[in-house]
Amino acid sequence: RHSELALLAEGGVPNDQILRLATAEGAIALGLERDIGTLEEGKVADFIVLRGDPLARIADSLTITAVVANGTWHDRAVLLAGP
Repeated sequence: RHSELALLAEGGVPNDQILRLATAEGAIALGLERDIGTLEEGKVADFIVLRGDPLARIADSLTITAVVANGTWHDRAVLLAGP
């Protein structure tokens, strides 16, 4: 959740470490690091595309423009429009 990212930043955790905790380290904690958590050949291609730079400003993790799920691009506007 984005509120947890903000709390980590307020606590002084550097943004690069926050993003690693939310991705690669989360996958490791779940025992799924072979399949998810980083962008690598052979892994599931699930990630979000942002308009901002969360390395500079963690709140930019909310500037989602698209979602890539299992290698398929989904534009934010289309997702919000619903079926």
